[in-house]
This record gives sequence, C-alpha cells and structure tokens, in this order.
Amino acid sequence: MTRDVADQVCIEAAVEARHSRIDILQLGEKKRQAGASVPIGRMATASDLVGMAVFLASRDADYIVAQTYNVDGGNWMS
Repeated sequence: MTRDVADQVCIEAAVEARHSRIDILQLGEKKRQAGASVPIGRMATASDLVGMAVFLASRDADYIVAQTYNVDGGNWMS
C-alpha cells in the first residue's frame, strides 16, 4: 500500500469514529462537555472577546505588532 493511500485510509477511519460519537450526543450535552473542558468552566461568549478586540483597535495598541493573544478561558495553558 502506498503512503498516500495509507494516509487517506487512516484519516477517514479516525474521522468516522469521531463523528459517530458526536452524532449521538444532544446539542446541550455537547455544549456542557465543551464548556467543562475549558479551565474557566464555560464556553466563550461574544462579550468575552470584545475587550481584546476593542483594545487592539485602540490607540493604546499602536505599538503592538505581530502578536498572538489567546482569549480562550485558559485552554492554551492547560
């Protein structure tokens, strides 16, 4: 089997297994599980992102260049 075919088979097998589990869960349960996995204990809302967006659009951020800010409830650090 060529490497190309092996990669394709493995990717599709993993995707199928993941989707079969996700499709079983109800939407509310999916949200609860996603929120529980975030260190802060909940999913992000639009208001969680506004502060960073407003700051970066302001004059106070004029000297900030090419930075990455993780507004993710602590997910990146965990």
